[in-house]
Amino acid sequence: FGIPAACTGAMKHCIQKTVDHITTRVQFGKKLEEFGNVQEKLVEMISKLYATESIVYMLSSNMDRGIKEYQLEAAIGKVLASESAWHVCDDAIQVHGGMGFMRETGLERVLRDLRIFRIFEGANDVLRLFIALTGAQHAGKHLAVQASGVGGLIGLAVSRVTGGNTGSNFGQVVDASLQDSAKALDQQIALFGQTVQGLLMKHKKGIIDRQYEMHRVANAAIDIYSSAAVLSRATYAIKNKSSSADFERKVATYYVDKAMRSSNRYLKDAGSASENAAKVATIESLAKEVCGNGGLTLQHPVEL
Repeated sequence: FGIPAACTGAMKHCIQKTVDHITTRVQFGKKLEEFGNVQEKLVEMISKLYATESIVYMLSSNMDRGIKEYQLEAAIGKVLASESAWHVCDDAIQVHGGMGFMRETGLERVLRDLRIFRIFEGANDVLRLFIALTGAQHAGKHLAVQASGVGGLIGLAVSRVTGGNTGSNFGQVVDASLQDSAKALDQQIALFGQTVQGLLMKHKKGIIDRQYEMHRVANAAIDIYSSAAVLSRATYAIKNKSSSADFERKVATYYVDKAMRSSNRYLKDAGSASENAAKVATIESLAKEVCGNGGLTLQHPVEL
């Protein structure tokens, strides 16, 4: 939990440095804030911060309520936060140009410090497997007993694989202005359940060794859970007439749209059995050849 909280502060610092720079720096007769590419980078930074902070609020709320089982949510928060903070800082440096690399700007140290967050407290590669396999364990128990009420996001999805939706009534909890985003989320949860169910039925206990598919399932889970947190927070702001409600609605819509398209790609990739077999075989072959050679096997073209 501590890493996502810390990363939100780092992202806010980088965003503020970026805003200060792009609103004063002039290039080609215009301020940087007027260029579309710079605007897109800034909005990406803001949306990543909003999603991370939304998970922090949701996670801390559950902890304050006395909920003890929050390892899965904390793992999702840690992976998303550490990687989002890295990209936010990297983009901040990019927008600053050559000065972004210099010590005086104060961003290069932030980038170096942020790099460790993707390693300690559980390396993100390992946590992705934890996220996917913990959920698959819930789903596997459900499939074994054919019973409902399985805990966890993946268990919920698998229990609602028919009809193209999860059976959830987002209309009752998500603001009307966010219904399109909620519908897209509902569809992805259903696809998530179908994909995990298909993988479990195909690989059974061997799922633990299917790292290619499991990493993509985890990425989809991160997209889905973070989108749920974002919609929850934006809805709260709108219903309570927050001064930033309209801004949060637009950020939420932007984030969820990208996250759901990302989730869809990951799930389609994870569920493509024949294509995956060929990809994994190529990966194994190339890695084995390089390791067996003790290094790269490439021959320089001028030596041919």
